Amino acid sequence: MARGDPLLSGHNYVPWRRVERWTCIRCGLCCRNFLVPLLTHEALKIYKTFGPLIVQVNGKIALAKKPDGSCVFLTYEGGIAKCTIYFERPGVCRLYPFYIKVGAEEGEEDALYVDETGFKYRVYIDTNCPGTYKGPPIEPIIPKVIETWRRFYGWWAMSRR
Repeated sequence: MARGDPLLSGHNYVPWRRVERWTCIRCGLCCRNFLVPLLTHEALKIYKTFGPLIVQVNGKIALAKKPDGSCVFLTYEGGIAKCTIYFERPGVCRLYPFYIKVGAEEGEEDALYVDETGFKYRVYIDTNCPGTYKGPPIEPIIPKVIETWRRFYGWWAMSRR
């Protein structure tokens, strides 16, 4: 994994096969603890729809944060985290706590996922997420994670190879 990537700091990504279960427990830690990087088209859509809630951090476009450091779109109802733009949320929010890399790499077999076409991905999960090791088995979730990644980032990742 690219440990030098500032977007990965604060995360503890492990191969998905080492984690038996995962569910979102709606704690909101991800919305409080991490920068939400945006692709240009996501930033433009958010700006157009919600106003100037975009910032630049270390040359990356990201969602602005409230003074307490949480995402500007995070709220709580009865102690349950809620995203006020849930249906328009960025791809990175839809994927967390998963992180995808394209291709196989020796020594990372536990991260390997091969889709129905034979294309290879490495899938990781952030064990800092409190929903890790809870909920339903993780294996049936992986195809949906890959589908979401493809929809939001597949074209972008493939263009950078």
